[in-house]
Amino acid sequence: MNTQKLLDLASELECNVIYNEPLSKHTTFRTGGACTAMVDISSEESLAKLVRAAHEWKVRYIVIGNGSNLLFDDRGYEGVVFLMGQSVDEIKMMNENTIYAEAGCSLIKLCRFALEHNLTGLEFAYTGNCGRCYIYERRCL
Repeated sequence: MNTQKLLDLASELECNVIYNEPLSKHTTFRTGGACTAMVDISSEESLAKLVRAAHEWKVRYIVIGNGSNLLFDDRGYEGVVFLMGQSVDEIKMMNENTIYAEAGCSLIKLCRFALEHNLTGLEFAYTGNCGRCYIYERRCL
């Protein structure tokens, strides 16, 4: 019941909702059965509202990006998958040394942007999107 309520909210927030989506279509290892529903996030604000609602309504969820280094059980995922896709992949310069990149931005796009602006430091980026990269890079410090 609460899951459907969450998915209705996602639709209201202009997110695309896909039911019984095979997770194997969204991971680089091509593993995973179907999830209850996949929500293609439309904006940073919609993700924040959906995560708050999922917590409040006790709906199981996971947030994914490009599916790099991600394994799902072939029996599927009983919950909602929030997909950080092309709607949340903006990149811009904040100042001469700082890049702002949304979580759905691919690392290759970010690396090219940094190269175009003569910035270094992304040489060791090794995951598929920016949201996941931040976690890995913090762990390596």
